[in-house]
Amino acid sequence: MATGTAGVLRELRMPPGRPLRAVGVDSSPQMLAAARDLPPEWELVRADARELPFDDDSFDVATVAYLLHLLDRRDRDLVLEEVARVLRPGGRLATVTPALPRARLGRLLVKPVVAVAEASSGVAAGLRPLDPRSELGERFTVRRARWVNRGYPSLCVLASLDPGPAPDRSHAAPQAPSA
Repeated sequence: MATGTAGVLRELRMPPGRPLRAVGVDSSPQMLAAARDLPPEWELVRADARELPFDDDSFDVATVAYLLHLLDRRDRDLVLEEVARVLRPGGRLATVTPALPRARLGRLLVKPVVAVAEASSGVAAGLRPLDPRSELGERFTVRRARWVNRGYPSLCVLASLDPGPAPDRSHAAPQAPSA
């Protein structure tokens, strides 16, 4: 999700381990139109990450890069609920979000930028840091977190959807008890 111009997909196309099927999802037709150099069997889909047009248990892996920090808590919950719905049990989720530098001096230097980002609903909001681990932990098991300080300071988190009892997705109205 938030495939943008397909940078993550271009990285995945390289062997070894290139997936047979990959789907990039973004709500922006302009971003999807700029996506290039993908294998012909891969597809790009214009969709809202809060309402994915895929069947339950459709994917082994999902990525959400530079999207969660732009959303309020309610919308992040909807996106993560959709990811959990479309992932197969045991499926993996990788998220990438802007992060505060880990070093104290770095945090002090970016403090004014973060203040502007936190107050913004525009372009500056893209600089808002977010550590999604506690929110991911509500549906997933966080397996690993890694800070990347080259370029845009980011937090990469790998989580998995633990196999367990299948959730009731029937959405049927409850039956009245029989007498």
